[in-house]
Amino acid sequence: MATDTAYPTDVAVFTASTAGTFYYVCQVPTHAENGMYGKLVIN
Repeated sequence: MATDTAYPTDVAVFTASTAGTFYYVCQVPTHAENGMYGKLVIN
């Protein structure tokens, strides 16, 4: 999990074994709850 530093970073590795829609979230506390997430679509 990232921390509340000036410019926090985090790395996640994801391998999609099938097509589909997947979501990722910001790891800084309270950011995901405030809408900092995204969608990844694999066709």
